[in-house]
Amino acid sequence: YADQPNGVIYLDNFLYGYKANCPDKLSIKAGTRGIAAYALDNSSVSEVTIPDSVEYINEYAFYTCTNLKSVEIPGNIKEIGKYAFGYYEKDGSNPLKVTDFVIKGYVGSVAEQYAKDNGFEFVPLQCSHINTTVVNAKKATCTESGYTGDKVCTDCGTVVKAGSKINALGHKSSDWIVDKKATANAAGAK
Repeated sequence: YADQPNGVIYLDNFLYGYKANCPDKLSIKAGTRGIAAYALDNSSVSEVTIPDSVEYINEYAFYTCTNLKSVEIPGNIKEIGKYAFGYYEKDGSNPLKVTDFVIKGYVGSVAEQYAKDNGFEFVPLQCSHINTTVVNAKKATCTESGYTGDKVCTDCGTVVKAGSKINALGHKSSDWIVDKKATANAAGAK
């Protein structure tokens, strides 16, 4: 720690802490996967930008950041720890809520659940559907139809583009080699 320059301290791809005075506005670097417990505890930060790469915000990460009145949380966050946002303590008291703290996030996300569990106002964000995956895809066979699959946003769960039916492939005459032609009196052979 002592050898680190002043500023944000990263340990691998986790924001570990801040050395010296934290700026009012902080942008966490892209590629950061998590924010460690107590990383920015008791800092003066009033605005933080959290990149989409962050998946974990550990307990007390922004504890006693009384200037931070709201936070926008990306949709791919998997976990927000206890008292990570919106709490402070005064003179060794039990955690107290930051008045009128607001969580901005996606409907159905961990951010919405954190806001609900902690009694904070939740403001839903309009998703840009950047992160998508294809679900329910099924290959067509010669006898059964298939489906191209639905393109679904992994941030908010919205079906961005519905898939379409793929007709059964059927059998093609070129797939068959006739060894013996069928006649009225005898079966043919393939």
